[in-house]
Amino acid sequence: MQPPSATDVEIWHVGPGSDRRGGIVHVIHTLIQAQSAAWPGRVHWLSTSTDGGPLVKFISFATACVRLVALLLRRRDRILLHVHTSHGNSLARKRVLLRIARLFSTPVVLQVHSGLLAEQIATQGPASHPLTVAAGGARVLLGLTSDLAPAAVAAGIPFHLVFNAVEPPPTDGLSGPDASEPTLLFLAGRGLREKGAYTLLEALAALPPDRPYRCVIAGPDPMDELRQEARRLGIAGRIEWAGWVDGEEKANLLRRADLFVLPSLREGLPIALLEAMAWGLPCVATPVGGIPRLIASDDVGWLVPAGDAGALSVAIDRLLSDPVLRTTLGTAARRTMMESCTPAVVARSLEAIYRQALGGGDPR
Repeated sequence: MQPPSATDVEIWHVGPGSDRRGGIVHVIHTLIQAQSAAWPGRVHWLSTSTDGGPLVKFISFATACVRLVALLLRRRDRILLHVHTSHGNSLARKRVLLRIARLFSTPVVLQVHSGLLAEQIATQGPASHPLTVAAGGARVLLGLTSDLAPAAVAAGIPFHLVFNAVEPPPTDGLSGPDASEPTLLFLAGRGLREKGAYTLLEALAALPPDRPYRCVIAGPDPMDELRQEARRLGIAGRIEWAGWVDGEEKANLLRRADLFVLPSLREGLPIALLEAMAWGLPCVATPVGGIPRLIASDDVGWLVPAGDAGALSVAIDRLLSDPVLRTTLGTAARRTMMESCTPAVVARSLEAIYRQALGGGDPR
C-alpha cells in the first residue's frame, strides 16, 4: 500500500494564533494562503497560544491539546502536522503537542524559527538539548540556518534548510530613490535591543552632521528608552517614531523608504528584511542566523558585524550619498527574494518535504 501524498492529506499548521504579532504568525498565514490555492480545503491552522495573561494563555494551550486529540482520533491516517516553534515557552508547548502526535503515529514536520536555539546548538552541542528531544517526535526538522542540523542528526531525522516567505508587492508599487533627503527604515516585530536599534542610533550619531536623512523606527511600544537614547545622542530631530505597524501602514513605510537597516544581534530569517528586499530596497544587515543565506554577496546587500556601530555608520553613509548604488542594490535584492522567498516557491519546496515526512522519499 502506497503512503498518502502531500495532496491527499490535510496539512495542519500548528503555532501561535492569528491574533498574535510576530514573524511566525506571518509565516503561517502566508503559507496557508499559498498552499490553500493549490490544495483547497486541505490546509488549516491550529492555534496554540493567544494574547492575554497567563490564565488566558493556559486555557488557549489546553484547548489546542484537546482539539489536537479530537482531530487525530477522527483522521489520524490523513493528517500531517507542520509545527512551528521558537524557543522558551513556545518550544515547551510544542514538545507536549509532539508527544500527543507520537501517540497517534502522526507525521510531524517541525520548523524552528528561533535564532537563539541555533546559537545554543552551535555553542553547547545538541546532546540533551530540548530541541533535540522535541525533534525526536518529528519526522523532519526544518531550520533557517544549518546550525540546527546537529539536533536533527542527534534525533535521527532528516534536516532541511528553508526560507521564510513573503508576498512581494507589484512592480508598480515600487518607488524610486529620494536624493534630497533619503529615508532610512528600521522595522522590528519584537525586541528592539536584540534587533540592533541601539546600534543603529549610535551609527546615525556618527554620520557627518551635514548628511541629509530621515530615519523611521517602527516596532513594539514602549520606545521610551530608545527615544531617550536618541535625545542623548543629539539625533532625536532626525527620527520619526512609527510604533507598531502592519498591513497598509507598513506598506506605506516601505514605499517611501530609500534604505532599509536591520543590525540585529540575533536572528532566524527576519520577515522585515524579506519585505524590504521584496520592495526593492537596498539593505544593510548583519551576518547572523539565516541572513547570510539570502544576502550572500555585496551585490545583493551589505552585511556588517553585529554590534559594530562604526562599520554600520560607514555603510549607511555610503548608501545615503549614492542614489545610483541604492537603486542597483535594491534591484538585486528584489530579484534574489523573488527567486527564493515568494510563497509559491516556498510552498513547492515544502510539498517535497511533506512527501518525505509521509514516507515518499528524500526531496533532495
